[in-house]
Amino acid sequence: MKQLLPILLLALSFFSFNNARAQFVVNVITVDCSGPGLCDGFAMIDSSNTMNFTSVQWYMNGSLIQNGGNAIYNLCAGTYSVNAMGGGLVLTSPFTIGTGTPNPCSGFGMNITETMASSQNVCDGSITVSVYGGSAPYTYQMSGAPVTGAPNFNNLCTGTYNLTVTDANGCTISQNANILYDTTTTNPCAGFYPTVTVTDCSAPGACDGAIDISCATCGTFYVMWSQGSTTYAINNLCEGNYSAVVTDSNGCSFSTTQFVGYNGGGNIDSINVIGNLATGGMITGTLQSSWIYNCDIDMSMLDTAYMVSATFGNNPSNQDSLYTVWYLTDTTGAFTYINYAFYAPFATGTYNLVLQVYCPIKSTPLYYNIITQFDVQSAGIGSAAPVALTLSPNPVQDILTIQGAYSGSYTIYNQAGQCLQKGQFNKQIDLRQLANGTYLLHLDGQVLPFIKMQQ
Repeated sequence: MKQLLPILLLALSFFSFNNARAQFVVNVITVDCSGPGLCDGFAMIDSSNTMNFTSVQWYMNGSLIQNGGNAIYNLCAGTYSVNAMGGGLVLTSPFTIGTGTPNPCSGFGMNITETMASSQNVCDGSITVSVYGGSAPYTYQMSGAPVTGAPNFNNLCTGTYNLTVTDANGCTISQNANILYDTTTTNPCAGFYPTVTVTDCSAPGACDGAIDISCATCGTFYVMWSQGSTTYAINNLCEGNYSAVVTDSNGCSFSTTQFVGYNGGGNIDSINVIGNLATGGMITGTLQSSWIYNCDIDMSMLDTAYMVSATFGNNPSNQDSLYTVWYLTDTTGAFTYINYAFYAPFATGTYNLVLQVYCPIKSTPLYYNIITQFDVQSAGIGSAAPVALTLSPNPVQDILTIQGAYSGSYTIYNQAGQCLQKGQFNKQIDLRQLANGTYLLHLDGQVLPFIKMQQ
């Protein structure tokens, strides 16, 4: 019995050693999922293990999901275990696949669309930013300075602009945009020469006059009359002044004020000329208006007549129109303003401008030729870089925007010469207190006509 005891102890010791080895845990390397709802985690048996396994089984929550292989992929977040058998041993290891925190800046970016400036010296380019990804709200910087008006940036000169966008998480992206100037396009207003035809009333008091606007060289155009009509022709008109603004799809604009009188018959006694046509090498040419009916003053008592302003219109890089305002007064002190647009391919130089005025009502019917000279260069308007003041929209409902001047003083007169409003402006003028009608804006030494019309 004493001889069997050592043998029994040795056997028990060997049995206990095998049981201890059966409980060894294999080392498993895990990689969590990259984000919530993503099943891109994986696990693998540590490659430093030198044991050759005859069987490897992978479990999730106690259920077999893969039989064989030292690695398992496409795991969702959860609890797993692996059993590896080899060399008479069974090695077991539980492990967990977790969820990593997603990158808040992942997928945050922007697209930029640039619109070229119309010419090298005109600041009418634009940039539009389209942001994707990230978290709103977004803040914008242009070349390091905070900006408003995002994501659309207008009135840009040629050059390179660095745009930076920051989202609510502090993620930041930057991208450059280049504003070039268009060297391929032609003047979009070339050929925009509307023609106005006036039909007088048949007799005093008869309201059968008409005005028609046509344009054989224009594309589709639109007309807005001072009395609210939008047709090309207006009919059944009584004696009086009527104004219209003609625009087309290219933004080209033409303004006119016409007087509908009556056909009084009789012969024209004479043509009175105020001023003389200049001649010589300094004169580039002579431009003459059509006959304009105006009876605000007595033409037989005409005292003073001259042009008070001239403003270029249409494309500044290729002028083809000159908007003029003329002042006439008679010996009684009554006065009037007449607007007329001359059309010609202007070049730098001096022109004879002839305004032809006729009134058959208040006096013996006389035609008047009023002549003045206009020097493009002395007016500070060179052919390469003209400067002009323009008003938009015109007709206007409430707020009139001045393009070409940023601030200063202004005065608004009606057609009778009465001052109705004056003050200081900062790019815009509030016109809500004015009634509908045609007015003259005196600004920076120029007289600009506009129409107030409530839709």
